Amino acid sequence: MQLLLQQESDSAQYYEMLNSILCRYMQQCTDSHITFHADIRSRTMDFIADNDLTSLFCNLLDNAIAAAGIVPDSFIEINTSKHEKTSFVVITVINSCRKNPFSGKGRQLSTDKTDKIRHGFGLKSIHKTVSKYHGNMQMYYNDDTLTFHTIITLKQQEL
Repeated sequence: MQLLLQQESDSAQYYEMLNSILCRYMQQCTDSHITFHADIRSRTMDFIADNDLTSLFCNLLDNAIAAAGIVPDSFIEINTSKHEKTSFVVITVINSCRKNPFSGKGRQLSTDKTDKIRHGFGLKSIHKTVSKYHGNMQMYYNDDTLTFHTIITLKQQEL
C-alpha cells in the first residue's frame, strides 16, 4: 500500500512538472499571438526521466516558437500517444514555419539566428534524448501548408 501511495505521489509530481512546462510555453505563445494546442496523453511519458523530459520538450518548443513566432496566424501543435499493443510512444510537433529550413548545405537544417556558433545545441540535446530511449526522429517541411513537422518515436522502457 505504501509503495502504491509513493507511486501515485511521484506520478502527480511528474504531471505537475509537465504541466508547468506546457503552461510556460502557452504563455509565450499567447504573448507571440501563436495558437497553441497540446494533447499529452496520460501515462505516455512516465518512463522518461524528468531532466530528459524537460530537455526534450523545452528544446522542441523553443524551436517551434522561434519558427512560428515570425508567421502571422501561426500555430503549434504537440501530441503524445502510445500505440496499443506496442511499446512505442509517438511525439509529434507541427508548427507554422515561413520557409523551408532544410536549405543549408547538404539539405541540413539552417538557421536565421545571428549567433551561429551557439546554434544547434537544442537539436543535439533532442537527438541525445531520443537516442537514450532507443528512439527515432524524423523532421520534414511541408511546402503546401508552410509547416514544419517533427515525429519522434521512443521505445517505452519497463517502469
